[in-house]
Amino acid sequence: MTTATESILPALSEARRFRSGPVDVRTERILRIQGYRDMERVRRPIRRAADTAAAIARDITQGEVGFRRVGIVACEGSILELEGGERFACVAFERFLGDCESVVVFAMTAGEAIDQRIDALMAADDPVVALLLDTAGWLAIESITRQFSERLKADCAPAGLRLTRRMGPGYTYRIGKTMAPWGLEEQEGVFRMLGAEVSPVEVFPSGAMLPKMSRSGLYGLRAAATCAAA
Repeated sequence: MTTATESILPALSEARRFRSGPVDVRTERILRIQGYRDMERVRRPIRRAADTAAAIARDITQGEVGFRRVGIVACEGSILELEGGERFACVAFERFLGDCESVVVFAMTAGEAIDQRIDALMAADDPVVALLLDTAGWLAIESITRQFSERLKADCAPAGLRLTRRMGPGYTYRIGKTMAPWGLEEQEGVFRMLGAEVSPVEVFPSGAMLPKMSRSGLYGLRAAATCAAA
C-alpha cells in the first residue's frame, strides 16, 4: 500500500494498491439523487433516514483500488490491443486513447461492509435506510474515484504525462452524434489485465462485481506535450 507522499504512478507492467481517505458523502446529495429538489420540503423522517445513511457510509467505507499500468500495442478504429494480448472493442477508443502509450487498468471498491449493512437493514425491515445507504455507497465510490484520479494526475505531471478520461465496460460514450458503448461482456478482460493478486474486487462472467459497491475501468496515459499540441 502506498504512503501519502509516495508516487502511485506505476512503471510499465507494475501493479499497485491505493487506499482512499475518508469519503465525501452528504445527505443533500443522497436526497437529490432520490429526486428531492427542495430540501425544505423533505419530510423529517426521510431527512433523518438520509442523515443515518450518510453517516453509516462515511463510517464504514473502506476504499481500496488495485491498479496496473499496461502498455498499448495498438489503438486503431474500434480496437484497443494491450501488452499481454488482451483486446477490447469500442468505437470511442481511438478518439480518447489514440495518442496514449499505456493505460492504467483498475478495480476499486468501497468495501463489503456497506453490502452487509444494507442486507442487515433489509432483514430488520428498514428498507428506507437500506435504499438510501445504497445511494450513499455509490457516492462513496464517486469520492474514491476522485481521490484516486486526482492523486494519479498529480503524480503523472512530474513524469510528463497526462491522464485521459475514465473509461469502463458497461459505459457509453458520445462521439459527435454517435453513441459508442463499451460492452459489459469485456469486464472480465479488464480483470485479467489487472490480475487477481492485486484486485480488491471479484468479477463474475455476467460482468457483475463483488462487493457490489465497486467500479472497474481504465485511464489512458499520454505525453503532456501531445496534449499541449492538441
